[in-house]
Amino acid sequence: MTAAAPRIALLTPTYRGDLERFAMLREALEAWGCDWPHYAVVQTEDLPLFRQRLGESRVHWLTTAEVLPPEVEAARRRLSAMPERLRRFRRSLQKRFGWFPDASCDGWHAQQLVKLTVPARAEHEAYLVLDSDLVPTAPLRAERYWQDGRVALMAEDNPTFRHWADAAAAVLGLPAETVRGSNFVAHPFVFAPQAVRGLHAHLEARHHQPWWRALLDLKPGDLSEFSIYGAYVRWVAAGAHHYEVPANARTRWVLSAEDSAAVRAAIDGAFTAPDIDFLVLQASRRWPIEPYLPAIRAALQRAVAAR
Repeated sequence: MTAAAPRIALLTPTYRGDLERFAMLREALEAWGCDWPHYAVVQTEDLPLFRQRLGESRVHWLTTAEVLPPEVEAARRRLSAMPERLRRFRRSLQKRFGWFPDASCDGWHAQQLVKLTVPARAEHEAYLVLDSDLVPTAPLRAERYWQDGRVALMAEDNPTFRHWADAAAAVLGLPAETVRGSNFVAHPFVFAPQAVRGLHAHLEARHHQPWWRALLDLKPGDLSEFSIYGAYVRWVAAGAHHYEVPANARTRWVLSAEDSAAVRAAIDGAFTAPDIDFLVLQASRRWPIEPYLPAIRAALQRAVAAR
């Protein structure tokens, strides 16, 4: 069993396209005995599908209608009814010419707003974000994410995602060269409610509009909730409520487009390596991860039995 950690809750934004991966995430959490509260925010129209597949056990279901601003939810619902090719085309035109401003309310951007909304409710002292494509390969340990009232800030001095760093600097009012040298994109990631509320206030004071509107005004693809939050904590809030830990140090990635034997070997290795806590299942429509779920379940069962 994992140590009781009522101060920490899990948070996962998801949708029907990630249903089986989310089910795998829940299966692994339960196999490791994780009893932390888990808030799953699903697209409103997808909630019946998730409840039918997973029931109510240990999941606090929320819909995007309960979390997102009404106008964002309305735009998201409208866009979700469009063909995917049209949605991509509209996002491209918004990025190049500024047309179709509602394109920023689509899919991935809406999930980022969810991550920056739920923690502000402050029902818990820390929110550990587990995207649907993560699988825990070991029991969750509270001290990796929360210590003595402070939350772990996942960070590394590595200019990996320059466009996200530049957008974070611009929206926060920081020099671009200050942010470019660091990376805050990490899986998993932890949010502190105090910092999320501080970020909201900072954005609203700087842009004179709701914080979420300031973020959606960024070009599609430039919004990174982790980059903006990390830059805010380190350089605006001077690290308040946080301590820094290396990002992605205990996470391993599996690319479904690789040779199947290599993928299966990587899966087995993630569950047997003592310094790995999470497996990230990177996939696409052309290279889905679903064919490897039986291998993941088998590796999970062996790892749990070996504990």
